[in-house]
Amino acid sequence: MDIDEQDLQQCADAVMRLRAEYLYEQKRYSDIKFNFLSDGKPRYYTAYAKGDYSYPTFRKYMRYIFSYANTRSLHDELESINWSEMQIGDVFIQKGNPYGHAVIVVNMASNIQGNKQYMLAQSYMPAQETQILVNLKNSTAWYTLKEGNINTP
Repeated sequence: MDIDEQDLQQCADAVMRLRAEYLYEQKRYSDIKFNFLSDGKPRYYTAYAKGDYSYPTFRKYMRYIFSYANTRSLHDELESINWSEMQIGDVFIQKGNPYGHAVIVVNMASNIQGNKQYMLAQSYMPAQETQILVNLKNSTAWYTLKEGNINTP
């Protein structure tokens, strides 16, 4: 997934873009929205696009979102889930001041015994392409599904 030359698509932005790209591809334009940090209110793609649902307009909307939404606003927007309910597309967010971090679940697998593993992706600062994370404990891309802290590179 390409990034613009502007230093905007960082960790939370990459998460928001993956979601928005998914919804855009399905033409679910009214479901594309993200809250601004300043007031916590959603900014809808349909209101921004005013009927022009072209891809260039979509990318302009995403740059607009990246400028005013961040890890903290995304954290406040998302609902918490139990570990056992984890699905592809779920997000782990660590709030921080002034910066936090966000990673997204991009794949899951289970073995015959029902043990589950998941794969994470992130962007970072400065803005960079989204990348799959390596689990520092086993030097693979897979993390074992269990409650607790997740150590990422």
